[in-house]
Amino acid sequence: MSESTLTVSTLEGMADHPEAGQAAQELLEECWDGSLPIDPVRIAKALGIQVFNASLKDEVSGALVKKEGKDPAIYLNREDSRNRKRFTCAHELGHFIRRSDEHEQFEYVDYRDEQSATGTVEEERFANGFAAAC
Repeated sequence: MSESTLTVSTLEGMADHPEAGQAAQELLEECWDGSLPIDPVRIAKALGIQVFNASLKDEVSGALVKKEGKDPAIYLNREDSRNRKRFTCAHELGHFIRRSDEHEQFEYVDYRDEQSATGTVEEERFANGFAAAC
């Protein structure tokens, strides 16, 4: 299936976390014009989240940092491919959407490790499902 034939409903079906798919669909309806490909960096910026390409360790895909009284920021590994950065940014948006109402301060660092690959951690399953639906 080519990127141009994907729709929000098709992508939602790909998400393995129904709540995440619903949250992504709601965000896209609120912040996106329906054009493809979806640009998670533009969506992040629309939410007031700064996005940076950063020098991160090889085992780190990205990070979301929200410190009390400061705007949130997403850091993407500058060495990753464009597609990987796109997924990572959407993944970090998933963390943000899930936690932004509950916490004034939080931080997620996403490693390329067994924990992220197995989908055993609920928070990571949500963020992966959210990214798959974006």
